[in-house]
Amino acid sequence: MKKSLPALAMLWLLVPIVGFAQTSAVCETYEEFDHLMLAKDGGQAFELLSEDSQKFVEEVREISISADRESLLEQPLPVILAVFSVRSAADGKAPASGGQTLVDMARGYEESSAVTEMGEITINGNTASGAILVNGNPNPIDYSFVKEDGAWKVDMASQMKETEELMLGPIKASGMSKDKFLDQIAEAMKGEFSVDVWQPIGG
Repeated sequence: MKKSLPALAMLWLLVPIVGFAQTSAVCETYEEFDHLMLAKDGGQAFELLSEDSQKFVEEVREISISADRESLLEQPLPVILAVFSVRSAADGKAPASGGQTLVDMARGYEESSAVTEMGEITINGNTASGAILVNGNPNPIDYSFVKEDGAWKVDMASQMKETEELMLGPIKASGMSKDKFLDQIAEAMKGEFSVDVWQPIGG
């Protein structure tokens, strides 16, 4: 059955409304996640992560507890840096949950949140991206979101892949090896937090 012209007109009028509703939902997810992380409510923030992102955080937790330097170096760069952060915050005790791991991964979140906001949102089916603005200036990496069971979730797993590609370029361009770069970070963290982040928690 063909739609009448008035009906078709109404359909087109509704398209931007639906698009706006989706964009608003993504923005709400971002704002709630930011609020929870600032409050260090890792449990609730963890629930706003996509399924793959929750698995990523749990993987970071397990690696933080068990991996020595040699096995840690086999991991992608964002995983290694996340493990460094967790180990520096652990005080010798393994995080008890994915939520606590998420908070420990985000050391310095308050400072970054204060200068960061989300800009234009682009939706493509069940995925979305939001421009990251730092002090009002665009960042090469976007926030990533994915819709699961009808709700928008923070897609940290996808964002980490983009982060690795962005970080490896300057490291290679400097002529520094990945291992040397990480050794410098580990040394700096040892000086600041008195923790050898190459060592497993409790090791």
